[in-house]
Amino acid sequence: MKTYLVPPSGTSRDYAHVKRQMRNAAVESSNTDELIEKMGKALHDVIPFDHFIYMEPGIYSTRLYKLWPSYKGINILNYPITREQDIIILNSYHDTLVRICGKDDYGTITISVLRKYMREASTNDFSLLFLRKVVAERFIGLIGFISFKKDAYGDKEVSVLFELLDALLYVWKKNGSHAQDISIPPHDSDFFSLINLPGMQNVLKLLYKVSREDIPVLLLGETGTGKEGVANMIYKGSGRSQRPFIKINCGGIPLSLVESKLFGYQKGAFTGALKDTPGCFELADTGVLLLDELGELPLSAQAHLLRVLQEKVIERVGSSLEIPVNVRVIAATNRNLAEMVEKKEFRADLLYRLSIFPIYIPALRERREDIPVLLNFFILQQSRKQGFGMPPKLSPSEMRRLCEYPWPGNIREMQNAVVRAMLIWDGSKEHEFTIDVGRNLFAGMFSSASSKTLPRDVETTSVDSLRMEDMEKAHIRRVLDMTEGRITGKGGAAELLDMNPSTLRARMRKLGVTRTPSP
Repeated sequence: MKTYLVPPSGTSRDYAHVKRQMRNAAVESSNTDELIEKMGKALHDVIPFDHFIYMEPGIYSTRLYKLWPSYKGINILNYPITREQDIIILNSYHDTLVRICGKDDYGTITISVLRKYMREASTNDFSLLFLRKVVAERFIGLIGFISFKKDAYGDKEVSVLFELLDALLYVWKKNGSHAQDISIPPHDSDFFSLINLPGMQNVLKLLYKVSREDIPVLLLGETGTGKEGVANMIYKGSGRSQRPFIKINCGGIPLSLVESKLFGYQKGAFTGALKDTPGCFELADTGVLLLDELGELPLSAQAHLLRVLQEKVIERVGSSLEIPVNVRVIAATNRNLAEMVEKKEFRADLLYRLSIFPIYIPALRERREDIPVLLNFFILQQSRKQGFGMPPKLSPSEMRRLCEYPWPGNIREMQNAVVRAMLIWDGSKEHEFTIDVGRNLFAGMFSSASSKTLPRDVETTSVDSLRMEDMEKAHIRRVLDMTEGRITGKGGAAELLDMNPSTLRARMRKLGVTRTPSP
């Protein structure tokens, strides 16, 4: 699946005759069927297809796709869609979206429609090219082209769609059924992230398989890749979606309180235990419990967790009474649990119990096709928060620069970078909108004579080595130097890096970074 938010470079041409035919079709057609046939004949001269699909801009409980020519007697494809899905799509982009899809792609509503109605789309190779546009900020219009050939579409056909956009908008405004209206609530970024990200479609397929099951799920991936968002998706797609969803960060609990936090405690169990208090497992009974940063869980708590998973009972601290619980566990970690098992830092039997269905969330550098989509999404999201009527747009050169950046902090780093850039932006259309990332972010902090000089090894590593591990090590050392080796507290390295202190310490141990400030 390939996604385009801007036309490919170097492919622009004039299609005045096709635009004229499309406008004439909008004026002269007496009904939608006649309009689609005339548009299809005009477009067939510039985009090859077996079937042309058209959806009027509007908001429906069912998506209605008109098909020309008909497929085995079918000329209307329909697909039920929830109001929530409609809102999510409206919020996904602030401009035009063009996608190229094929047999191996999933996750878009249009692909689901084709698989439902067309045998070729379910069993054979096919190509789908479609343009989706939010019209008048509230209505979704779509045209698409289906070819029963593999790799039938490329940059040339994408460019044609962008060139014909003004004529298409004329058609939609002339014939669109803008009969309904809704207010657009804030983005649901977790739901958006999977439905609309081409690089997450394999993850989405796994979620389809596991969400309705009741087995534990283990989410693996680097910090900031969106593991909590995936956990939210599993919860929303499960049969427990109306039951409690409790989240706990295992790395953020003092060691002495881990078991009482997870399993609760009895009155008088320890100093300060003034009443019976349920733990996270009891609070999540009949629902879902997310154990984030699972690798930080101490071995004693791991043993109790294993018993809960096997026997589905817990004992509060200070009590021998067994309390039955019915909880689905989702665990998430950025650590290599297999290596921890070898080092005796994690129980092998617990890993086997939790890894029935592991899901790896790839880092942004492994799915660069998602970078433009996410950048535009976060820009739109922050624009609405700050009240900008017209969000800024990234130039093609700026977009290319950001796509080449490795994003070691992944989606969390990107979101923070966009927020920072939006706060600096003055709202001027003439002002070139840029997003500072990497070393540029800290450049001004070391420009004056009173500022510390970056350690020699940090500078060398940052410039000379392109290995992700070396770059991450250099970045952590740089931040530690800024904080004089302080990790916790206000202005500490953990706060600056937007990491849990325990997670940062674990990462430092793995990379061999000491907390002693450089001389």
